[in-house]
Amino acid sequence: MNFIWIKKYRKQLLLCATIVLFILYTSLLLFKIASVPTLFVDEANYINEVISQAHFGTDIHGLHDPVYFSSVWGQGQSILYSLIVRPVIRIWGFSFFAFRFPMAFLSLLLIILVCFYILRISKNVVAAFFMMVAFTTAPGWFAVSRWVLDANIAPIILGFALLALLCFFEMKKNSTKFFWLLVSALLMGLSAYGYIVTWLYLPIFLIFLSIYLFKKRLLTGKPIKLYFFLVLFLVIPLIYFAYCIFIRHISQPTKFFWLDISPLPMSRTSSLINFSGNIFSKMFINF
Repeated sequence: MNFIWIKKYRKQLLLCATIVLFILYTSLLLFKIASVPTLFVDEANYINEVISQAHFGTDIHGLHDPVYFSSVWGQGQSILYSLIVRPVIRIWGFSFFAFRFPMAFLSLLLIILVCFYILRISKNVVAAFFMMVAFTTAPGWFAVSRWVLDANIAPIILGFALLALLCFFEMKKNSTKFFWLLVSALLMGLSAYGYIVTWLYLPIFLIFLSIYLFKKRLLTGKPIKLYFFLVLFLVIPLIYFAYCIFIRHISQPTKFFWLDISPLPMSRTSSLINFSGNIFSKMFINF
């Protein structure tokens, strides 16, 4: 009798289980978020940058609109999360909870949207439930979501960009489709401001994605070209920054229009891009 009842209400039970799992995960994610894990040196450096921007309108080196933080020793840190958390600190003042909460909130929002999208498209509660399980049982995702290292924001924003692209495919009106294409390109470009490794990852990812979409006839050439152009336009300041750091090896701040280009005297650029000596040998070592 119980088995028949469970089979009859299986969808409702799985939906409830998905919601309960998300609530439990949210509770764990926010539990002692201000104190656990303890402060790490990179996070402390980033806190200094955010407080300086929130209170004085500049980074700790006095630059108003840096494309990339030089940080304490000139090792470099990305700016994207600072743009997100800065208004929070201005309104509520600095606390470890206020500093870490936006990262956790965006992570939770992404989980909700991904699971909702899967449920909406597939009409399959089982699929949505197991996607929730995949997110909530991943220790790496849990750590990324509550510990503010500047690079942690990049995969979250990249996830929102892909969701916006999926919404583009779902829409029927051209005006609405164009809106979601713009949103996706904007978020895709912004993700490059969240982690230096995305500078190498994004071009490769977008090329393979474009080939797949074109071959499957999901996108024609014009939208693909527009998407590439918008992403490229957004990352031009980073391209110029990379040129100044990797090629010119600047030792003093410079300008790109109104944006500030910071020097990185303690950067680890040689482990990413190195044009000295045998280029192919260095590429192999770095790979």
